[in-house]
Amino acid sequence: MKSKAELTREEIIELLEKSDGSHDFSGMNLSGLNLNGINFTGVKFCSADLSGTRFYESILYKSDLSGANLQNAYLVKVKALETANMANINFHGMNLNGCIFRNAQLAGADFSNCSLMYTDFEGANLCGANFSDADLKRSHLSNGQFENANFVRADLKETSISEADFHGANLVGANLSDSKLSFVNMSKANMSKVNLSRSQCDELRLHFANLDEALLCGSIFNAVDFSNASLQFANFTGSRLISAKMESVVLNNAVFCAASIPAIMFEDLNMSNANFYAAHMVGSSFKGSNLTGSDFRNADLTAVSLFNSNITQARFEGANLNKTYFERSNMENASGLPESLLKSI
Repeated sequence: MKSKAELTREEIIELLEKSDGSHDFSGMNLSGLNLNGINFTGVKFCSADLSGTRFYESILYKSDLSGANLQNAYLVKVKALETANMANINFHGMNLNGCIFRNAQLAGADFSNCSLMYTDFEGANLCGANFSDADLKRSHLSNGQFENANFVRADLKETSISEADFHGANLVGANLSDSKLSFVNMSKANMSKVNLSRSQCDELRLHFANLDEALLCGSIFNAVDFSNASLQFANFTGSRLISAKMESVVLNNAVFCAASIPAIMFEDLNMSNANFYAAHMVGSSFKGSNLTGSDFRNADLTAVSLFNSNITQARFEGANLNKTYFERSNMENASGLPESLLKSI
């Protein structure tokens, strides 16, 4: 059975009046109280139990809520919440739709299973925060710090994110479809099975990121740096890659069906069993890459370089091979290549 709050609303108001508004309620059980409309400017609630407490239209200007338990607390129309220190706070399972946490200190906070639609986290410090299974659709995350944060299975559909830092974040199974991302650092992030379909991605940093089995269909990747990323079984069907950097990327079993990937350097990569069916790849280079078993059927390989590549058992039926460069490539058991080409090599 949950213990009773240590103070009443009237006693809290009296203490605040006696202390000129400033008081320390750290570690106290204030759960379930009605604290609506009270001015808590500068008040400390460190590690306090505030579960189920109502703060409707209260003022929390520069208050310290670090480590507090705010499960099921009512924070609608709270004023100056963004100035409060809320590091390591517990919001698990709460409805925080539309709340403003702009520039707030929320490192290590627990937002797991929360409803956070339209919530504003712009400029907030959320390093190490937990957003697993949270609903963040159409939330605002620009300029935020999310290093090592947990977004496993979080729903970030239709989210706009610019100049934020997700270095080392866990985004396994997260939904970022129909989103707009620009100048976001996602280096060393775990993004396996992430859904980034139909998204606009400009100048993302994905160095050493894990994008295995990622769903990247119908998206635009403009000047995105995939260097050293793992993209095994990633699906780029119908996507456009513009000036993308692919140095040392692992792409075996990746899917580029009907994708537009012109003038991309896919050199010295492992791309075995990749699928380029009907892809447009004019002027791209696969120099020195392993393309064993890859599918180039009906693709446009105009001016593509396959110099010194391994295309053993690759399929080229229906492909446009105008000015395609095959010198020193291993074509053993490749199919769909014209006899005139095989004799000339």
